[in-house]
Amino acid sequence: MSGNDESTGEQTIDRRTILRGATASATGIGGLVASSGSVAAGSVTGGCLTHWPEPIDERIDVAGDTPVESGAIPGSGDLLLYVHGLFGGEGLEDIAGSGANQATALVQGLAEEGVDRPAVAAMWDSNVTWTVAKWRANDAGTTLAAWLNENGSAYDSITIVAHSLGARVTLAALTHLDGVTIDSVALLGGAIDPDAVCGEFEDGIRDNAGHVYNYHSANDDIVCTIYAIREWTAGIGCSGSDCSGWFTSDDPPENFTDVPVDSVDGHCNYFKPSSIEFDGENCLDELRRRQF
Repeated sequence: MSGNDESTGEQTIDRRTILRGATASATGIGGLVASSGSVAAGSVTGGCLTHWPEPIDERIDVAGDTPVESGAIPGSGDLLLYVHGLFGGEGLEDIAGSGANQATALVQGLAEEGVDRPAVAAMWDSNVTWTVAKWRANDAGTTLAAWLNENGSAYDSITIVAHSLGARVTLAALTHLDGVTIDSVALLGGAIDPDAVCGEFEDGIRDNAGHVYNYHSANDDIVCTIYAIREWTAGIGCSGSDCSGWFTSDDPPENFTDVPVDSVDGHCNYFKPSSIEFDGENCLDELRRRQF
């Protein structure tokens, strides 16, 4: 039940409380968002209800069977792709921020770390219920892979940064690549099960990525608590991978690394620049050191 924990003086919540108070929220959190009288709104929304910068024009729409480009997509050099999660699709720019707004934030945050890299936003139709978004994420991954198979060889390097349910889109894409290697992948607050990297997505990671880094925080309430309400396990973005399941290998692929970043205490804080006022820290210094 919800109430005060007499031993700590802190307020606690249970599944019934969150479900009773839960309401879909127009944000780019890429996981699940709920509001409850038992916890602070900022904690539950993961800092995703905030002012985001203007959206970028460079986008690849992977919502349908055929990828559609818009804006000035670079045709060579070092490609940076940003993949959003739940409620990050088109139409939320003026409410809380779509994947295109989040991509701008990522570019600005990396620039603060001395990384000058334009981004392209991979956009998919995620403004739906959690259950529908999960299977749409798989389809979006297939379409993203089609674009990468067609265009990937033109680039010197390809880096993908995936937030929350965008982790499913990205890892699904890896399973469908043919002759293309993604040099580096960052999963930020990944909203997939902890054993998925040593089960469902293991082959794609091992065969089609240079390295996959999973940045996870035990203080990310979205993947640690809200995700667990629906999936009966915390997301991989909470405490990292877990290969102890019945139908998984004993370990993740050797090119997969869990990176704890517990200083990140909000689901959308992993990649925020300092120009967006927020409590807590990002983990862009870790990204820079490991991937740029």
